[in-house]
Amino acid sequence: MAATIEETLFPRLQRVDGKPKLTLSAVLIESRLYESPLGSVYLGRHQGLHVPVVVRVMHPRVRSLLKDYNKFLEESRRLSTLRHPNIVGLLDVGEYEDHHYLVMEYAEGVPLMERIKDRPLSEAQALGLLLPIAEGLAELWKCGFVHRGVSPGIIFIGRDGAAKLDLTPLRRNYTDPQFKAYLSPNLAPYWSPEEIRNQPVDPSSDMWSFGATLYHAVTGKTPLPLGEGMGHASAMLGDPVPPRKVNPALHDGMEQVLLKLLSKNFEDRFLSAEAFLTALRSIQTQISGTGIHEPTIMMADVNKPDGSHKKLAPELGLADVVGNCKIVKKLGAGAFGVVYLARHKVLDLDVAIKILPLESAYRDPSFVEMFLREARTAARIRHRNVIGIFEAGVQNGQHYIIMELAPGGTVLERMMLYGGKLAPSMAQRILLEAARGLAAAAQLNIIHRDIKPDNLMFSADGEVKIADLGLAKRLIPSNVTETIRASLAADQLSMRNEPGMLAGTPAYMAPEIAADPEHVDTRADLYSLGVTGFHMLTGKLPFDGKSPMEVIMKHVLDDRVAPHEIEPSVPQDLSAIILKLMQKRPEHRYQTAVELVKALEFLSVSEGLMSTF
Repeated sequence: MAATIEETLFPRLQRVDGKPKLTLSAVLIESRLYESPLGSVYLGRHQGLHVPVVVRVMHPRVRSLLKDYNKFLEESRRLSTLRHPNIVGLLDVGEYEDHHYLVMEYAEGVPLMERIKDRPLSEAQALGLLLPIAEGLAELWKCGFVHRGVSPGIIFIGRDGAAKLDLTPLRRNYTDPQFKAYLSPNLAPYWSPEEIRNQPVDPSSDMWSFGATLYHAVTGKTPLPLGEGMGHASAMLGDPVPPRKVNPALHDGMEQVLLKLLSKNFEDRFLSAEAFLTALRSIQTQISGTGIHEPTIMMADVNKPDGSHKKLAPELGLADVVGNCKIVKKLGAGAFGVVYLARHKVLDLDVAIKILPLESAYRDPSFVEMFLREARTAARIRHRNVIGIFEAGVQNGQHYIIMELAPGGTVLERMMLYGGKLAPSMAQRILLEAARGLAAAAQLNIIHRDIKPDNLMFSADGEVKIADLGLAKRLIPSNVTETIRASLAADQLSMRNEPGMLAGTPAYMAPEIAADPEHVDTRADLYSLGVTGFHMLTGKLPFDGKSPMEVIMKHVLDDRVAPHEIEPSVPQDLSAIILKLMQKRPEHRYQTAVELVKALEFLSVSEGLMSTF
């Protein structure tokens, strides 16, 4: 009998209060959840992030069975960059004493399989749960992955009603017949025909599995008769039972979408993620109906929604009128909204409109909080180097922000245009103007917490604008009365305000955010600006790693290198400013953005670099 993980690995681990600790990941292992042919799965607690996690430890013998172990590691690392609220996140990847392990987000809640065991869901309920899962799959496909295991048993419904899809990266790589036989009793009814035939799979295979899951959710039955394990041959040869034969009350459009998803030939399914999502959203709109139009409201009137909007109205989009603006075209999408170019009818100028997708607001009110905090934060900071806000409001239940347009793109895009890095004179000007914007924010005790090249933009005339204030936090001064302190705390501009929660991008994150996120101040933004300067000047990040956690720890522990040692064209005086910004201890940096502005202005004057670019 093969030795267990507890016998081979646990005796070698440090113990804290009697519990084995994975030192590099700062995870305390609480209990074993289950065993599989791949290894053991444990419930743990991440001491740094203060969240429950799942630790998957691979049996050493499994490693030798992987077709390409290095490819598996590389794919796991890439998966760690995927962040979607409805897909379980991969937090860390590591190896300790010949045992490979993955640290993953813990998906709390009830499996969808339990919810539909006794009776099916209504179509509105099923789409409300599964459309966000479909959006998560689309993000997974963008990263070049296929899930290969979508099924009701690994979709968990949390206490907030939101669904989350579990993610096991190893299934992509481990094709041992015994393991597939182990999975087949639960997954075979949801495997695509090409999966069962052991043929190549692609996103359309996940569409089939999603369709089978949605079918089961709205009918209470699997789409094809259940066979024995891998003998589920009907998935290869038969056609699904028409869903309205099982549930005659189903919407006709729902049946059409399900039958298309469950087509035996992959080329007969949806040809793109966009077509897949559009079809699901269209059915949801037909089933749920439209919402009630709400008047545009100004900044002072923007409040958190009361949660009474249960039906989703059609999404705002091209040619729609939002407030006093007509949407012209889509510019892009980020973590907290979709951005459109629009024309303001009253002001007669081009503006940008950021719109929070209805699904995001519906499934997680914290997205609304972060969205509105961006508007409130930017509205407080009136400065030429910070994106300005014209208006914010709610229309058809959908939150929007009308803001200044920065058509010149981001600093990161400018870097790519110039081969990955910028000339010292250009980088120096960007640093100076960004520092002026940070100084304006600091006057209001606001920390941005996510300064990076992608969040610095250019206006039409090349002026730098600080953007994306969704993670901003407002500090509470120590010299205010308790009444004022309580008022400020109630209006706190922070991401959920959960104790110990990390906010920001690891590659640019100040060490103190990882060490003590509760007590950071505006000097953290100066560190991030220093990393941004380093990146602009050298074309490289100062620290890299195999996982976000490893990058964060390097910011905390590793020595930095002077930019001019990597790129000799960088003036040593400018290199010294970057090094001072990137000091590990906040008290060794510039103490205010104003100090940094003065240093950069002095350098610009002395070098004659005050001309624009």
